[in-house]
Amino acid sequence: MRALALALLACCAQAAYASDPGSFLAHRPGGWFWYEQHDDRAHRFPPRSVKEARKELERLLEAALEDPTPERVAAYIRLQNWLNARAEAFAAAWRRALVLHPELDYSIEHPTDARGIVVKREQELRRKREVVRRLARRYGLFFVFRSTCPFCHEQAPMLKRFERRYGMAVLPISTDGGGLPEYPNPMPDWLSARVRVPVVPALFLVDPHARRIVPIAYGMVSERELVDRIVDAARALDGAER
Repeated sequence: MRALALALLACCAQAAYASDPGSFLAHRPGGWFWYEQHDDRAHRFPPRSVKEARKELERLLEAALEDPTPERVAAYIRLQNWLNARAEAFAAAWRRALVLHPELDYSIEHPTDARGIVVKREQELRRKREVVRRLARRYGLFFVFRSTCPFCHEQAPMLKRFERRYGMAVLPISTDGGGLPEYPNPMPDWLSARVRVPVVPALFLVDPHARRIVPIAYGMVSERELVDRIVDAARALDGAER
């Protein structure tokens, strides 16, 4: 009987220790011989918003760089993957929206495909060529050159073809009095006294009615580039046709 009473008392004492939060028995094994990790960097996952996720991602990256443990790096990767998934979902919705609303598709008028870019450029060139033909009714070109300049000799044939194709008059002006095969009888250089001509060959767009001159090229230019520059320069002149 006495032995049974002692056994019951021992069980009660053990239960009391176990129910006490501060008792040794209430804790899992720990201490000097046990590895314990206290994560003071816990974060909400998944995040409530993209804004929250971006802010948290920056914090996780900083923490992982300061102490690159597998746990910290994994937390960063997990959140980064979540953001990547959101971005992929947005991209898919973007593509679907363009199918449902083609008027919003910028690439229709400005293609990104290599073949589409070529077609777009050719269309734009044809349009600008028509603009230059209309501008030729009002504007002309001053071609300033030197007879000993090799670049001037190379530029002159293109300008002759340009005259024939677009009907725009080209007035040759020689800085040394000599001519070129395409322009054997140039005017003497009176232009340098009015405008700065730092190098030759040089081209100027001229509006004889308004007596205005706009430089459009110094050095050699191609026909396509000349077309672009004439259109741009005409916009800078008052009363230019478009």
